[in-house]
Amino acid sequence: MGLLDGLRTRKAVATVAASPSPSTPRVAEAVLRLKQVPEAAVEALLEALDGAAHPETVLAVLNTFLDNATLPRFLEALAGGGRAGDAVARLLAQSRRYDPSLLLPAYLDPAIPKAPLARILEAQRERLDARGLVRLLAQAPEEGRAAVLRLLEAVASPSMVPELARLCAARDPAIRLAAARILRRFSGEAVRDALLPLLQDEHKAIRNAALEGLARQKVPVDVAPICALLRDPDLTVQSKAIETLGRIRSPETIQHLLPILQDDSEYVRRAAVEVLNLVGDTRAVKDLLNALRDQDWWVRVRAADALGTIGGPKVVEAVLALIRDEDEFIRRLAVEILNTTKDPRAAERLVAALDDPDWWVRERAVDALASLGDTRAVPSLLRLLERDRRARPVVIRALAALGDRRAVPALMRCLKDEDRAVRKEALRALARLADGEHAPEIEAAAAPLREAADEEIRQLADQTVATLQALVSVAREEPTRVAEGGGERPAGAADGPRSLLVQGVEPPAREPPIDPATLEAGSVLGGRYKVVRRVGRGAFGTVVLVEDQAIEDRIVLKILNPQVTANADVVKRFVLELKYARRIAHENVIRIYDFVAIGGSYAMSMEYFESHSLAAELRGAKPLDIARGVRIALQICRGMAVTHRGNLVHRDLKPSNILIGEGDLVKIVDFGLAAAAREGETHLTRTGVILGTPSYMAPEQIRGHRVDPRTDIYSLGVVMYEMFTGRPPYVADDPMAILFKHLEGEPEPPSRANPAVPPALEHVVLKAMARRPEDRYDTMDSLGRALERVLARVEAGA
Repeated sequence: MGLLDGLRTRKAVATVAASPSPSTPRVAEAVLRLKQVPEAAVEALLEALDGAAHPETVLAVLNTFLDNATLPRFLEALAGGGRAGDAVARLLAQSRRYDPSLLLPAYLDPAIPKAPLARILEAQRERLDARGLVRLLAQAPEEGRAAVLRLLEAVASPSMVPELARLCAARDPAIRLAAARILRRFSGEAVRDALLPLLQDEHKAIRNAALEGLARQKVPVDVAPICALLRDPDLTVQSKAIETLGRIRSPETIQHLLPILQDDSEYVRRAAVEVLNLVGDTRAVKDLLNALRDQDWWVRVRAADALGTIGGPKVVEAVLALIRDEDEFIRRLAVEILNTTKDPRAAERLVAALDDPDWWVRERAVDALASLGDTRAVPSLLRLLERDRRARPVVIRALAALGDRRAVPALMRCLKDEDRAVRKEALRALARLADGEHAPEIEAAAAPLREAADEEIRQLADQTVATLQALVSVAREEPTRVAEGGGERPAGAADGPRSLLVQGVEPPAREPPIDPATLEAGSVLGGRYKVVRRVGRGAFGTVVLVEDQAIEDRIVLKILNPQVTANADVVKRFVLELKYARRIAHENVIRIYDFVAIGGSYAMSMEYFESHSLAAELRGAKPLDIARGVRIALQICRGMAVTHRGNLVHRDLKPSNILIGEGDLVKIVDFGLAAAAREGETHLTRTGVILGTPSYMAPEQIRGHRVDPRTDIYSLGVVMYEMFTGRPPYVADDPMAILFKHLEGEPEPPSRANPAVPPALEHVVLKAMARRPEDRYDTMDSLGRALERVLARVEAGA
């Protein structure tokens, strides 16, 4: 280019750089001059970007020169960085005048900055050649594949599904994992068919990713291979399989659960029942029981035990309906399940089953009523005792277990029964039920049996009379002891019933308790749990991430503080957490596995969920995006609704107990303060200690009144208030002052703190926070429906 041409080019570029708009006549004239020397024009325009008064005008003109031939020069400018590099990145992201697939080889060029190039490719993803991306992956050295996979994940679109499906068969597990994670964003038969084989992959992360993708499909999915993963040795995969089956809700699931229920492993059988908890109804449970008809007796017993001990609200409700089924086989299995479930809701149906035409159902109903310990069944049992001779020994044992002395007169009449077995059971029962008041009368009735021909009857009668005489003696001495202030337990008095809250719990070994402060990565607890790191610490204990060497998987251990385990009431509460909360299988609730004694400490094992707490997001005192916050609240509603149907109230719902993971998946954690709603008595009245966090406590919880699901609704209302305003509704230096505000204060409308809060959402939050429980939403489901309506309006821009 001659000197004169160079001067003209620089003058034209200066005109462009000084113009605020590319549409002026002077710019148009300058562009015409520059078109005569395109290569020089591109160089000069790129150089002018750094100091141009109006770089956007320069970019607009540069766009007219951009094509596949000039693209390399633009890449050189991108590599140069600075103001010019940033401007070129914007141009390449917006322009449609070149083939973006030509940029792919540059991703392997160390001179090209990867961050702006990735943003360009993501902006151009709909125009990228999927095969080119896959070829790039094949050409990349092993150390560069991770970067290419990140690029692939960033730019993937539905048009790339066929290529991504082929990557699912790659030899490199990192490529298979990336392909599975990308495919789960899409739905269709091709996606489903690519993910299903990955369920058998040797890498658990790939199996998990495939399950997540299948759960999101909107096309029919074969659930057989998913059910097979209920036997997976990895607990995270097993848990994800349960969630996936719950989300797919295929009618074919039930038929695949039968072999799982027969498995030797309790964990596997538990998984099958947890799926049934999610997808089952009366028809599904009946189909499952029918499938057991031709199985061996031990298979039926094992299945009934699993359904009863692990079955959640849906299973129990179905079984309660089936105990009145016309099919005798179904009724027999139903009553067997109720014998292991020990659900108080079963009492009424079990009493009705005492009139069942089948003797087996009647007698097993008697056993179940005894296990429930509900003395309201005593009148019905006494009537059965009179009319059903065959059932008398079973009924007498049940009456003795219930410990109700209303049975004493009928039991004394049974001492004259012609059936030897009835007389023996009556003697044993009377020895247990007698007190000082009834002892002389019972002794007189039992005396003739001391002369019976049957040696066993004679021995039982002698033992019973000896017990009665001891009771009379103690009754005479007791006033003296009380007057002396001794207060000892009367010798020979019968022990009270053992609390089911601690049944089966062994005390920790007589060793020093674990000091969490001394735990180091790599140390092993109880010969099984290899410490990875400490996660956090709370009022009840320390949370530790460990590798469970028995199953080769990471789980979380909550190690209870020694001062907590020294308190029997608190230990019982944690046992309750295990007993009820581990039945909850839902994607929005942390899954609880077990309660273990390790050395001199108790610990609870639970699902490891890589996440952060909602509290961490709220520390900046900034409100969440409205739509995102409502979606988080909706997930909390769904998890808590399932928890409430399991008869469990959380009592301490707050941001630190709400975890947020990848894709904003929410899980509720820490049922350490939860108590079964069936208890009817608050811990406040029994221990004098307020259980909960002041900022989130409901008025009835503060007053020590009975709590129910509406208590958690109030706490969620407070959490939502904080999510959408950036601060709790009540703030004070003194915790007691906060409690009084919950009792008497009126929260400021959220829209005053954050004008972005729409009226409909404000109404939902304030209704959830109503001081009187009857003024709140009655269930988490109804609160969730209200939030869904709000979300629809927010997303529609209303």
